Amino acid sequence: MWIIFAVLSMLGSATWYVLPKFFPGINPFAPMFWYSCVLIIIAPILTRLTSEKWVDLESLPYGLILAVAGTATTAGLIMAMNAGGKLSVISIIIEISLIIAILFGIFYFKESLNLPQIIGIILSMIGIVIVIGFDKY
Repeated sequence: MWIIFAVLSMLGSATWYVLPKFFPGINPFAPMFWYSCVLIIIAPILTRLTSEKWVDLESLPYGLILAVAGTATTAGLIMAMNAGGKLSVISIIIEISLIIAILFGIFYFKESLNLPQIIGIILSMIGIVIVIGFDKY
């Protein structure tokens, strides 16, 4: 079941990256207003479907950190594109965060990787260097 959620997240992330290219010059905070409006409607429903509580004050710090991180990501993405950045390079630079997440999983959460996974991560990093290194921005 988790793979379905991962694929949905991947599709959402791809939309998140591509959509600003269709609206060049847009104020980066304007779409976040609409995103927030939709989230206000959907979040309570998702919370209720996954928990017995509607509001969990213990999650407040986590929610605030996510709000700041999400705002920084969205504003940075749209502003980078408005400044003339290429989607192919910007999205890869942002996704370097996956490598940070993998390292965090390994060293903090003590998750393990097998040899094919390690090779895949190394090849991905080589691919990132090639794509970014040979682009003239």
